[in-house]
Amino acid sequence: MTTKDLTDLLKGELTNEIANYIKSENPFPETMINWLSELVLLQHVPFNNLIADENLLPNESLRLFYLDKNWTNALLDGALSIGIHSERDILLQQAMNNIIRTETNKKIAPNSTVQLGTVAGFIMRSSIVSNYKGLEIAGFEQDEIPIKTLRIERLAANILFVLFDTIPTKVEIKAPTESGVLAIINNKIPTRQIENNVGKFTGKTVILNDSHFRNQEKRVLNITALQQTIAQQLNKNELSPSEFGVQLMKSPKVFELVNEEVEMITSREAIIEKEADKKLIFNKLFR
Repeated sequence: MTTKDLTDLLKGELTNEIANYIKSENPFPETMINWLSELVLLQHVPFNNLIADENLLPNESLRLFYLDKNWTNALLDGALSIGIHSERDILLQQAMNNIIRTETNKKIAPNSTVQLGTVAGFIMRSSIVSNYKGLEIAGFEQDEIPIKTLRIERLAANILFVLFDTIPTKVEIKAPTESGVLAIINNKIPTRQIENNVGKFTGKTVILNDSHFRNQEKRVLNITALQQTIAQQLNKNELSPSEFGVQLMKSPKVFELVNEEVEMITSREAIIEKEADKKLIFNKLFR
């Protein structure tokens, strides 16, 4: 519906003012757009409407999903219907409908350089959530292109809720960066590459002996001897401090959800329920 159509239909003394208001640069209050954008991200939706039954999300489980655009559009329509009292109100809302959704999408992903696709994510119920306060979540499109995380929130002590701005081909759940520890396990150090594919395991292991300790009882390492042994294992004369650090640090664990066999949609266009393919990653990983 154009401004002229609205003018012809309303035929009221405030018609010109309404038309100018719609065409203005910021036609809606910031608080209204903020609230609607939060609603699209399900921030005001009761938990029992997200998970209808506890059996759908048992302990130590993870469920992946995407948001049907038809459903979120209906959610917005319901929220906006509170101001409809007459046929004129209906016409006015129809005229503003596209503008409202455009402004809402801008608020959801303000700095995004690409189109907002189908909002997708996962909900996890696990002791991992309660034990690791700083879980790091990342989503990726094809070719390892990072996607934007729209929402990451603890809904309870052991429940994590995450939304991305499009359907990912891979999701990484990583232990907090500060959880890195010394990479000595049972007096063994798995060596890592320091040139190509830095950090990747070489398949070789350095076994510590008495010469690698200044005081074995107190577990005090002889750094010089250990550095020389690891350098020999890697066919190097010596290791730089950074190269030595790569060998000694055990990176935080990363859990990946990925399915390279599934042909994912290549565009960021929103999909609706009837177009959903049962072979999508979200249905194939968790039936």
